[in-house]
Amino acid sequence: MQKILILVGSIFVMHSAYAGVLEPKRTDPGAIKVDKNFRLETDLGYLVNNSSSKNGSSKQDNLTDHILFQKKSGDWGQELIADVVSTHGNSSDQNIERYYVSGKILHRGENIVYRFGKITAEKDLTSIFDHQITTSMGWGIDVLKSDDVSLSLEMGGGYRYSRMKDSEDEKATHEGTGMLAGFYTYKISPDIKFN
Repeated sequence: MQKILILVGSIFVMHSAYAGVLEPKRTDPGAIKVDKNFRLETDLGYLVNNSSSKNGSSKQDNLTDHILFQKKSGDWGQELIADVVSTHGNSSDQNIERYYVSGKILHRGENIVYRFGKITAEKDLTSIFDHQITTSMGWGIDVLKSDDVSLSLEMGGGYRYSRMKDSEDEKATHEGTGMLAGFYTYKISPDIKFN
């Protein structure tokens, strides 16, 4: 007779026999798998740099954040990406702020070919633009797809709206865009992937 007892992310196996019960033994604590149809990755970094010299002292704060969320439901897929980069120093000419958000939806009608629509918004204080919004649509194809390696290529076109910064007439730019993209993943080991 064998019983499996799951406690706080670890698997303990207890064997019972007529001769007596053995103590619980840890067997592969990483074996608990969650069946999921989504992917969530986040990175957050914060650095404070204080320095002093005979000319004075300086302080600089750096913040970076990245979020990637992908979900699949049947033939449909969604993706959300958000990036923040912020650096502030003693003087305003050292300040950098950049915000980027992207949303994408795709539909797979066949095994290897899919259609997608994407919208991105970007605000960068060091750019000549106050903000930019881009929409695009296109097709993608899975060139390679296996458990260890995958390669997808995308091609499309769209529209970009750009608002100029510090413009008295608040000048906006409207333009057509084209895009080519490639996405490559290689599984180095069961726990490490190169994207």
